[in-house]
Amino acid sequence: MSAVLRRRALILGPLALIGLLMWTFSSVQPGPTVAEMATPLPTTPLAVLTPTFDLPMAAATLTITVDLPTAVRRTPQAVPPLIDDLGKRFCLDSTTHHCQNPLVVKLLDYLYRNPEAPDRTALLDRFHTLWFEDRRRLAQVNLAEVSAIVDVWVEETLVRPLQAAGLTAELQANWEAQGGTIAATDLDSDGATDYVVTSRWMIQYAERTGEIYWLHNQAAGWQLERIPARLGWLPEHTPPWVVAIDDFDADGQSDLAFRQVWMGNTDFHLLTIVTRDGAGWRSLYNDDADPTGGWEIIRDAGGTLLISHHHGGGTAGTSALVRYDVNYRLRDGEFLPTGIAVHTDLAALEDDQQLAYVVWSEKLLYAGQFEVAAAQLDELLRLPEPLDPDALDYRPIGRFRLGMARLLGGDVAAAQAAWAELERYPDSVIAQDMQTLRPLVAAPDDVWAFCTALAQRNPDWEFAHISRYHGAGDWPSQCNSQLIVPFRHWPQGLPIAEQMQALGVAWTDLSTTVDLNGDGVPDPLGWLEWANRRAPWAFLSADDRYTPLLVTQPYPLGALDYPAYPGSLPYTTTTLLLTDLDANGIPEVLLDYGYSFDLRVWTGDRFRSNWIQT
Repeated sequence: MSAVLRRRALILGPLALIGLLMWTFSSVQPGPTVAEMATPLPTTPLAVLTPTFDLPMAAATLTITVDLPTAVRRTPQAVPPLIDDLGKRFCLDSTTHHCQNPLVVKLLDYLYRNPEAPDRTALLDRFHTLWFEDRRRLAQVNLAEVSAIVDVWVEETLVRPLQAAGLTAELQANWEAQGGTIAATDLDSDGATDYVVTSRWMIQYAERTGEIYWLHNQAAGWQLERIPARLGWLPEHTPPWVVAIDDFDADGQSDLAFRQVWMGNTDFHLLTIVTRDGAGWRSLYNDDADPTGGWEIIRDAGGTLLISHHHGGGTAGTSALVRYDVNYRLRDGEFLPTGIAVHTDLAALEDDQQLAYVVWSEKLLYAGQFEVAAAQLDELLRLPEPLDPDALDYRPIGRFRLGMARLLGGDVAAAQAAWAELERYPDSVIAQDMQTLRPLVAAPDDVWAFCTALAQRNPDWEFAHISRYHGAGDWPSQCNSQLIVPFRHWPQGLPIAEQMQALGVAWTDLSTTVDLNGDGVPDPLGWLEWANRRAPWAFLSADDRYTPLLVTQPYPLGALDYPAYPGSLPYTTTTLLLTDLDANGIPEVLLDYGYSFDLRVWTGDRFRSNWIQT
């Protein structure tokens, strides 16, 4: 089946079941497995929901075409006087549109400022056509104006014809010819057919949360409702593609899975599953984007669903050397990560074998698998020196990381023993620096002073380049508060600010009175600045101690907190505020990154990004 037909089958085809034999860590690599925190992955053939939405490595198969076929361009034969007047006024030449501000932008401006304009339908049609012709010259588009017109266009070109004559074959064909999709379903389980609709023709310049709609029939007629699409860190709008409509959480109600693609230096893909929850929408699954990965939705013999997110590939910005899965299972009404498994036989690699062990061990470290990470680093240290005299020798950085893994596991003696072996590499700058830094570590808490000294020294160990491309960089990724803060015991008897001060860490209180977990004890919330990084943390009261929770952590405590790119960049913000925008007594945290912002809302177990309960 071609890629085009396969994508159509994802949207319009029936959800058939086919057999699949799931790869497991043990069947591919003879090394140590990473056990899941819950039920392990089955090794017997499974039935998989069609579609399995694997994303091929070939970039050509991932191209999303926004152009219209010539046959369906609908440029009016006779240009209405209003359009002609606009062209003369703003562009001087309404046929070439090569003015500083393209005519399409001026049409938008007019429609935005004149919602009751005559010839609105003709103007919208003209705008639609011109947008495709001028889309490469739209750098000056006013995003608010584009956003304001999207719903109007959908209302006039789809909802009104549907209201008048139902979903005719001609209406559906016209909508699909313009890049949209229409899928029949019953998301609210009222027994009546409704539709999930996508529109992608003006996505690149629409500053909205998602061009995906739920169209349902009410007493007053067909109602159009946007389905919220989580964009996360993506800097611009990403077009939605319906993947499947099925009962993912086994509650008897249909749910919607859709993916989004952001195309820049590389293509990033995001999967989201939402369910209708009363008068609003609730997310069952959304994972950070991954450039060349894909997903499989697997149903076992008992009907339990597992989502397996494949990582790795061959483009810049990815973990190209190591292919691995992050596996998700349904927990408390949402899919949460429960384990990771590798598919690359690191021992069999011929090129970049040392680097592959560095990359994979760091992913294990951030997954909390300190012992398994240490075992992988031991494998790295058994490798011979590179034959190429110009090649980087990753064994010194591996020796440093082995010591950090042992220290995070609480074994200071093992950490010092690992670092002592750096003497084998007398010419390494890492060995020379560690001669000075090793004496700082005599107890587990000394990791704070150790990393502070590293940050002040800010050495260049020649490995920073791998951070951008493989998510496993130089020393900063080992001194990330995401790793270090949960490693420590935080007693309740002493204010967090005083504990931070004793560790030599800068801490700014945002709140010392709010009770996040509802146990009657205040949960400190603040801003940690340490080792060239800043991060917001909450400390939840539990018995006689505090349990730290990173405000930007996407999953609740107890789930596998696994970032896509640990330690890749020193993400900082210019502003961090504690707010209560809806005045419900539940705080929100607003993070301003200068070029974008993130509103995190407390939902009972964590802060969720831009999450609004309706």
